[in-house]
Amino acid sequence: MTAKPLKESDYFIAWLLFTIIATVGGIIAGGIVGTSLGMIFNRIEASDRTILIVGVVAGYIVATTVSYLAFRLVVRHQIVKKLQNESSKPE
Repeated sequence: MTAKPLKESDYFIAWLLFTIIATVGGIIAGGIVGTSLGMIFNRIEASDRTILIVGVVAGYIVATTVSYLAFRLVVRHQIVKKLQNESSKPE
């Protein structure tokens, strides 16, 4: 019992979903974290350069985390489930 290989469209849909989720999620999460940190550092009267550096580093960390979580979510739901469904079908 061998599973049929996935079609190119399966990979394309998974990639498209990942790109959309990671981009939108990264923008939203990065915006929230950046705004929050900007307000906190502005309140303690940090320099503009310090606020910029902290915002960029925090934004990168948040965006990378969102991207990883989006990748896992999409691969699990779009690729792994299809492979499991195909391999569990009787021939």
